Amino acid sequence: MSGVDRVKPDVPARLGDLPKFCEKLKTMLANSIHVQTHDLDDLDEAARVARETFEFVDLRIGRAIQIVKTNFNRRAPVERLHDELILEILKYCVPLKEKKLPSAFAVCARWRHMANSSPALWTKMYLPMPPEWYSIFVKRSGNSLLEVHLSNWKIQDNQSSCQLLGENLRQLAPRIANLHMFWVPSFDHHGLDKFLASHATDLEFPALEIAEFRESSPRDKPTIVLRTPALRKLTMDMNTNFAPDVITDNVTDLKIRSSSQKSHEIIPLLAGFPQLEHCDIFTYSFDRTSSILPPPSIISLKKLQNISVKTLNVSSATYTLNCLDVPKSARIELEVTDKEDESVGPLIGPRVLTCDELNIGGGGYRKVVLTLKSDSQPSLQISANHFNSALLSELASYPSSLSHFRFKYHALPSSDHLTQALTFWSSLTSICIWTCEPDFDRFLAVLSTDQPTLICPQLESLECTEIKFTRSRMLAFLELRKVRGVPLRELKTTRGFSNPDTEGFAKLVESHVEVDAEPSAMELFFKVFPGLRGVWEGQGPGEVDEPDDHELHEAGTE
Repeated sequence: MSGVDRVKPDVPARLGDLPKFCEKLKTMLANSIHVQTHDLDDLDEAARVARETFEFVDLRIGRAIQIVKTNFNRRAPVERLHDELILEILKYCVPLKEKKLPSAFAVCARWRHMANSSPALWTKMYLPMPPEWYSIFVKRSGNSLLEVHLSNWKIQDNQSSCQLLGENLRQLAPRIANLHMFWVPSFDHHGLDKFLASHATDLEFPALEIAEFRESSPRDKPTIVLRTPALRKLTMDMNTNFAPDVITDNVTDLKIRSSSQKSHEIIPLLAGFPQLEHCDIFTYSFDRTSSILPPPSIISLKKLQNISVKTLNVSSATYTLNCLDVPKSARIELEVTDKEDESVGPLIGPRVLTCDELNIGGGGYRKVVLTLKSDSQPSLQISANHFNSALLSELASYPSSLSHFRFKYHALPSSDHLTQALTFWSSLTSICIWTCEPDFDRFLAVLSTDQPTLICPQLESLECTEIKFTRSRMLAFLELRKVRGVPLRELKTTRGFSNPDTEGFAKLVESHVEVDAEPSAMELFFKVFPGLRGVWEGQGPGEVDEPDDHELHEAGTE
């Protein structure tokens, strides 16, 4: 067997080399048997030698396979993962603000090597950090772009630490793509602007795309201008009068959280961002008293998709609207902090003429959301603190071309205000209403008022789903419309909500559509967990019906 013992073919390094290895082993085994049996004249002896050789090789290969399986099973599962998967896992373990590495970085030698040699894991830096840590992050991040979070929290009165912070910023500036700065004024009142003026006056941030500036109590007037040609997303959580100026024409996303300033001080800021697409402004220290506003300065934002300005009084909201020149496809959202004796009518009324649809809905306790929609004007949404019953009458006093009116609020205005509004809105062709049951009965009574001029003479469609009503009241309304020669074309209700039934509706309307009732929150819960219904209804555990597979499937698909 010495010939077989000397056969030592190279072990394949990869699974793809296995066919070549097997072919080489087959050739070497055949050659070895030929050498050992070449000089044997006895055929039986030659067959015996060949058989023993095959048995020996089979035994050795079997043992080798067992050793390979044993070694594979002894390896930890984490060591069997592909490099790409290990890297994705390590990305989820990147430390946020901790001054220590996550344990995943040291699972084993392979994982540790992956962590140390992957620049993507070292691109998020929280400054200040110990000098040795700073050196490690700079080295291991290679030439990758960085996300830098910089703050003077707890070091605001330490001049040497602030100096080092500025030096770090200068060194990293060319590589920063995402910058977040949070600043707390120091004892001597040096703010963010003073820091930037000392360390970033001549800096350019060529790769900076996202920037956030936050300062708790700014006191310095801006003296620094940051060169950020690639900036596209800017967030300022501070008074913009004290924020650093940025030189860029590419910002598409702007967020402002500001205090101690008026809306007319923020709006002109938008003129510096002509490419703006998304804007969110929140002034949480609004002026509760009337103030003299400057003449509106029109700001043209041709690419704007949506803008939200919150916590304004009515006059400031009106000023904001008068300043904006935006595409008709844009969406404008304003939140108004109106007083009990202050109405949003002057804000909305003049714009009703150019709109096709008025929506009034609830936005929480007492809060109301009014939305104006039009194909030729930007969509306008106004959120107010309360709903004044006289608002509909006030809006009706303005010229109108409304075709659609949607009212979804728990309380309907008084009959007088409702009658006045619906009388003036004679161009309405569809109404969608949701309110409490008694108020809906009053609503039908208003529409059924027998007077020389029929209310809403062009009305074609009424949607009142999710409202229970009596058949007699609905029939009276439908019959009046038919008698006056303007029958309703479409009526949409919820199945089972007409008491006692819907008999007679089909003769009075061209189309009566019944929809299924929307399930309550509890019904949705029991669809997902049908076995708990009996427990909720007080049955014992043994009395609860277990759902079958079909019920579980339906609950899952719905």
